[in-house]
Amino acid sequence: MNQNKGNIFDRMLAGGLIPFTDPEYPKIFEAVSHTINLSVALNSSTNVEEIRVRLSEIIGQKIDESTTIFTPFHTNFGRHIQIGKNVFINHACTFLDLGGITIEDDVLIGPKVSIITENHPVNPNERKMLDLRAVIIKRNAWIGANATILPGLVIGENSVVAAGAVVTKDVPPNTIVAGVPAKIIKKNITYYTAAQNIKAPGVNLISMTESKIVRISIVALSFLLVGTSIRAQQKLSERYIDAYKKYLNATCPIPKDEIQHFVYFARDRELIIDHPLLHHPMFTGAQIMYAWKDLEPQKGQYDFSILNQDYAYLKSYHKKIIYPVTGCHL
Repeated sequence: MNQNKGNIFDRMLAGGLIPFTDPEYPKIFEAVSHTINLSVALNSSTNVEEIRVRLSEIIGQKIDESTTIFTPFHTNFGRHIQIGKNVFINHACTFLDLGGITIEDDVLIGPKVSIITENHPVNPNERKMLDLRAVIIKRNAWIGANATILPGLVIGENSVVAAGAVVTKDVPPNTIVAGVPAKIIKKNITYYTAAQNIKAPGVNLISMTESKIVRISIVALSFLLVGTSIRAQQKLSERYIDAYKKYLNATCPIPKDEIQHFVYFARDRELIIDHPLLHHPMFTGAQIMYAWKDLEPQKGQYDFSILNQDYAYLKSYHKKIIYPVTGCHL
């Protein structure tokens, strides 16, 4: 049990058990009620700037202008959340922060991620106690959609938590974890800096010369994050490759040395909205993995309007859209 001196909020951040009979326990309910009221305004916000202002009020500190949060955003307390610079938090995330949540700079958090710092003892006689443990998401980590981070954990620098994972142990730096419970599936990934010529998470650096830019491929990482096998995706691709070729009127694969792109699934397009890579001169385009129903809503009737929308968005950043099987581009 937490015997530290100080008010109940200091003791909550210190971690450990907070008994329901604590004389200051009602202060927690008062703070939660206040946050519920503020959350109504937060989740009625109409733009990202307003979201930053409203959430800053809830957490008690100004959120940097480089950070983007999409609503709805759910927190039961808020005052124990710290958010760094250049952070991206997608829709419908839940932060239960009584024990403290720290999000360091450059972190990406996908939709419907839950970060939990609160637990209860298994003993029925003690179950109303709060058992609090802080969570820290270190710099440049990426938490995939619908992942759950349990109390007391550290997600290491540059690490990746795959979509749908339930993390029950610390994640070492430069690793990828996936599954329920999450296990390490890849070690020793590092980030890429143009001046250093080192590897990026899931990136295969083929070559670099003064006249040729690197070929970038993160297909494998994309599949890991959405739980779809490469083999299954190839079968889907074979079904519409001919229709796509006719639509593009293109039969010209790009020489491998000229390809430099990143990959994402169409259903996850929100994750790349104003993504830093879109501003990076090293990246010329994106591969987008479409579901068959996106392109053929009815058998034999092809609809590429969604592709045109993606193309227009990438074009606004002077990027290309690259088809992963034919190698052709728009």
